[in-house]
Amino acid sequence: MADPVIGATVQVLLEKLLSLSIEEVKTLRNCKKNLSKLTKHVTMIQAYTHDAETRQVEDNQAVEEWLKMLEKIAEDAENVFDKFTYVSIKARVMKNQMKLMEKVSHFFSQTVFKYKMSRKINDINEELRAINELANNLGLQLLTVPSRKIPQIRETDSSASYVVGRDKDVAEVKEKILNMRKDVVLCTIPIVGMGGLGKTTLVKRIFNDVEIEKHFVKRVWLCLPEMSDAKSFLELILHSLTGQKLELQSRDIIVKKLQDALGEKRYLLVLDDLWRVGSTHWYEFMDTLKGINTSRGNCILVTTRMKQVASIVAADLHMLGKLADDHCLSIFKQRAFVDGEVPQEILSMEKKIVELCQGLPLAASVLGCLLCNKEKHEWQAILVAGEDDNGENSLKKILKLSYDYLPSPHLKKCFAYFAMFPKDFEFEKDQLIQLWMAEGFLRPCQETPVMEDVGIKFFQLLFQYSLLQDVKLDEYNNITHCKMHDLVHDLAGDILKSKLFDKKSVEGENLSQVRYFGWDSPSDQIDKISEPGRLCTLFWESNISDDMLLSFQFLRVLNLSASGIKELSAKISKLIFLRYLDISDTRIEDFPDSICKLYNLQTFRVNDCSSLRKLPEEMANMISLRHIYCNGSDMQTPLNMGQLTSLQTLRVFYIGSEKGRRIKELGRLKNLRGKLTINHLQLVRNKEEAQTANLQEKPNIYKLVYSWSHDESEGCEINDEHVLDGLQPHPNLKALSVVDYLGTKLPSWFSEELLPNLVKLKLSGCKRCTEIPSLGQLKFLRHLELVGFHELKCIGPALYGVEISNIGSSSIIQVFPSLKELVLEDMRSLIEWKGDEVGVRMFLRLEKLRISNCPLLKSTPSQFEILHELIIEGVDSEMPLLNLCSNLISLVKLDVDNVKELTCLSDVMLRNNVSLQYISVVDCGEFREFPQSLYNLHSLESLRIQHCPNFSSFIVPCGENYLTSLQNFELQGCNGLTSLPSGMLEQCRSLKNLSVSWCDNLVSFPLHECEMPSLSWLDISQCPKLISVSTGCLHRLTGLIVLGIGPFSEKVDFEVFQLIFSGVQQLFSLRSLWVYGHLHWDSLPYQIMQLSALKNLSIDDFGIEALPHRFDNLTSLETLSLKRCKRLRHVDFSDAITKLRNLWIQDCPLLEALSDGLGNLASLEQLLILNCKKLEHLPSRDAMRRLTKLRILHIVGCPQLGESCTKQSGPNSQWSKISHIPDIEVCVHEDNGSNGSTYW
Repeated sequence: MADPVIGATVQVLLEKLLSLSIEEVKTLRNCKKNLSKLTKHVTMIQAYTHDAETRQVEDNQAVEEWLKMLEKIAEDAENVFDKFTYVSIKARVMKNQMKLMEKVSHFFSQTVFKYKMSRKINDINEELRAINELANNLGLQLLTVPSRKIPQIRETDSSASYVVGRDKDVAEVKEKILNMRKDVVLCTIPIVGMGGLGKTTLVKRIFNDVEIEKHFVKRVWLCLPEMSDAKSFLELILHSLTGQKLELQSRDIIVKKLQDALGEKRYLLVLDDLWRVGSTHWYEFMDTLKGINTSRGNCILVTTRMKQVASIVAADLHMLGKLADDHCLSIFKQRAFVDGEVPQEILSMEKKIVELCQGLPLAASVLGCLLCNKEKHEWQAILVAGEDDNGENSLKKILKLSYDYLPSPHLKKCFAYFAMFPKDFEFEKDQLIQLWMAEGFLRPCQETPVMEDVGIKFFQLLFQYSLLQDVKLDEYNNITHCKMHDLVHDLAGDILKSKLFDKKSVEGENLSQVRYFGWDSPSDQIDKISEPGRLCTLFWESNISDDMLLSFQFLRVLNLSASGIKELSAKISKLIFLRYLDISDTRIEDFPDSICKLYNLQTFRVNDCSSLRKLPEEMANMISLRHIYCNGSDMQTPLNMGQLTSLQTLRVFYIGSEKGRRIKELGRLKNLRGKLTINHLQLVRNKEEAQTANLQEKPNIYKLVYSWSHDESEGCEINDEHVLDGLQPHPNLKALSVVDYLGTKLPSWFSEELLPNLVKLKLSGCKRCTEIPSLGQLKFLRHLELVGFHELKCIGPALYGVEISNIGSSSIIQVFPSLKELVLEDMRSLIEWKGDEVGVRMFLRLEKLRISNCPLLKSTPSQFEILHELIIEGVDSEMPLLNLCSNLISLVKLDVDNVKELTCLSDVMLRNNVSLQYISVVDCGEFREFPQSLYNLHSLESLRIQHCPNFSSFIVPCGENYLTSLQNFELQGCNGLTSLPSGMLEQCRSLKNLSVSWCDNLVSFPLHECEMPSLSWLDISQCPKLISVSTGCLHRLTGLIVLGIGPFSEKVDFEVFQLIFSGVQQLFSLRSLWVYGHLHWDSLPYQIMQLSALKNLSIDDFGIEALPHRFDNLTSLETLSLKRCKRLRHVDFSDAITKLRNLWIQDCPLLEALSDGLGNLASLEQLLILNCKKLEHLPSRDAMRRLTKLRILHIVGCPQLGESCTKQSGPNSQWSKISHIPDIEVCVHEDNGSNGSTYW
């Protein structure tokens, strides 16, 4: 069968031979003669190859074998030239390090090597001559095919997503999600349809829908084709929720951690592109999820092509139909004619286009992109070539056509390389390009002389051809990541299948051609590769032996990331062809010195290696390095890095005081690009030394961080102003941070003329600066942070870049025309922020403003036309807030914290900002009330007032105005509040969280008036004067998950308190209960013992002497806390609570012993005992030893017990009872932070 990639492989290798030969062979004997022969043979073979590819498609076995022979010869030739390159680089490195006699010896060894190389090149020429003769004998024709012109990159919106014709499907699925039955814990909705219909695109639109985002607290997206067991899916969900890599864990531990991560929060889980699942595994998976989170309204969306899969996961399927013809045409035209002008000729082809697309949006998109860069006379031929009789085959044919029409063999190789990674993998653009470069797919040319730029162009072309999708952008609008549709990935896999070792390869016979061992290649089968010497790429996820390293001696790529290795063998130096090495996310501590002999290495990645102490000291010898990724903190930069003149990526440079670590090393790195942080700038002596970094001549660096680390106690001279003046960057810079700079002013290059492209600026810790440079005319500045200007007293015209003499002369002057986010923080002396009096338009696009810890600030501007978010904290006067809000009409979020003089929010401000969704007022000592206009805020979702001791009242609502959208309402520490007005919460049917706590003078709370069907969290606690408490209404809160209640006024007796719980046993959703009582109450509300689904229970301040009878009814209980139960004498668990995992007993002074019944708590993992002064004995040794899952035991402030629970205890030691527990902490005395507590 024809190998679709072999032609491209041969062409790439032949072109590489030509480009290598000129430079590498010229120092050899008979140079001109060898070059001439090589060029002649290669040129002739290239001409034969075009005909051979055509014959191969016709299944000509002899021609296919000829191509394979040619490929092997070309690979061997590439290895010869790459070895010569290695030896040449090594000679250059060694030359400067040799003494005289060593140089003589080296000269003779080089002469011998060159003689051998000349012989090898003669052998290559002979093999190429023979292959040409064979081509002639096979009847191959010498064809000269003009190379396809690589099209220009179109300027399009990288984030554009063409979702056409699916509004009805989106609405139907959303309706099912948002209106599922209220008693359903977890529902599954499968979306079924053939490949290319847009199932994933549809679900992505739902997943990112604003309404869906608000409805679900947690959202998880997974793509795994097969559910072979439930555990692997649970592990992936946990990883997605926590972002943490898991070591090998048992299923029980994974379930426990999932419970912790999800809690009782409502979640949406997407299982994208599920191909296979057994009913047993699925039901086990569903049962586990229902047990982990029993709250109502959780949902799983499944996309699949298989009706059988859909029928297993749910009975009610959503079948995704084909797109209508006009919708397909719309997608096609969007892709084919980006300027919007549709040529007349295309109208006659619309019927053919619709037939080809078969109602598949992916087909329409790819076909449109394919025709976009073609001449009109080519259109008809392409449409005819794409004909097929059914949908999915038609799509595959269109995708294959798109591959065939890629304009260069190098680009085809780059496309096929995506098969190295699993489906739905998120590719990092820069990493992909570096891999392509290591494989030799990127050939510089006169138009694009830098390999990485060729890679960027190839990446953009693949995206432009719709072969890549789901791009992610950084804040500067650069593409950083992408994905590939699974059908496109299938095509890449088909193209690379003869070269890629995968599960199918193991069963095949053609393992001699394998060159790539990818992400999902079966590691336990690697020994089946019959010619390991041909392997050029290895992705390996476990320890790698010396023998394995040496067997793959021609590797160009070695990826050991996340492999768990602790050390790297010194034999790594034998991989002389290696160009890409990734050891990120491993436990490696150090590198062997021999790693510095990898003279061909271009990319070295060691990110997230927390144990790594330092980089290789002789790294400067690795002169081919172009990219170094290392995000270790404060790791010394190796010596003489300036020798790495090809270096483009160096994220951090730590300046040292010794020669070879100074800032001038950066001066020689002329090709640096991307991001660069320069640390320890206090070691730079003056402006002249700073200028040796030559940053002004580095146009491709787009982000710079300048950081000082002064020890001010030394009293040494501060020369920061001169140093920063010498660090002027190139005008192309987009982001700049200056950290802990101790100059009194900033240099003059902070200006629109010298930083015209600046997008983001952060000046932090500039505590001696008394002025800020002119920044207001920076046209593209979107984000500005000014932090720690301790001496600055006034912000005004100087910052805006407006001359005083010109103020008022022109109304067209704009200040900060593009600024979207502004932060003013830690400005202890700032009094004035001038604005309105300057007389110019400013902050036209500002959306977010944060003012923090500016206690003396009195005045601010009021020109904020579209401000959405205002955060003001640590400001004494209320005037800045009032000024800022005086003209606002667009505010969505208002967060006020520690504004000492604030008494009330402005009535006008609330009336004008009807879109407000979030209001928070915290630590405002004089704040007293809200105005009547609060009830006009029909969009308000969250209202929080905390620690405002003088807050005393809400206005009574009137008319039709209510807080109908309110979802979160918190009152805490409002001691002036005695009651809430009747009717305030009457219409809050959307309320989810209601918390009223620590309000010392609150007397009544109108819970009985409220209809709150959405309420899931209710906390009415620590209000010691509360008398008027609604009884018998809790059972109406059918969605309640968390409840905290009590203690109330002493006037509320136990019988009344117990009535509050009437019907609570009907709350099947309740999972957590915090109940607070009084010390004279000797029992608990009986209803609590009927909460069989309760998981967490905290009992505080009750006078109970023992746990009540029927406590064992709490069969789901996992956490029990007993606090300040001053009369508690016995804690008996004779009736086992089998699921209890955590037990916390605190401040129970009469408790003397724990009974042996504790040993019945078979699931107990954590036991905390605090401040139980009379407690002397733990349960018996047998009982304690039965607690096989107990991992944590803390005993604090229990002197009698503590003294007997240490290794050093005497004859009454209880150490043998607990010595098996992994984490033991014993503190004899109460730890109040100053009493010298003793720990063992």
